[in-house]
Amino acid sequence: MGGIRDAIRKGIPYGAECQCPCKGGLAADFEPDLSMASTVSGWASWGIETVLAAMLGKIEILHSGEVELRSLLAANAEGCIDGITGFVEPMEDSVPAKVCMGMIETLRFMAGKVISASVH
Repeated sequence: MGGIRDAIRKGIPYGAECQCPCKGGLAADFEPDLSMASTVSGWASWGIETVLAAMLGKIEILHSGEVELRSLLAANAEGCIDGITGFVEPMEDSVPAKVCMGMIETLRFMAGKVISASVH
């Protein structure tokens, strides 16, 4: 959200100063070519993955819920902190790992429906 950095710093909790040790806040320090809003940081990229998977007819473009769960658990095991809670716990922006896993599986289901409809 570097394109709207000032608004993030002023209007979002922890926008100017986050709870993690860096205290850098939630706004990115760089100005991107394109901004994509998402309530959970990784979920915007999942949307892109889902659209690409559906458009190209390749479900494997979208990672699985199991891969997401393993990734969050591995990050947790290495001491990575959640960006919202500031605690070492298997979450992404305060969303539990199993919820993230379910969201990915939902997206895979939807992309799969589009792919199977285009095949028939």
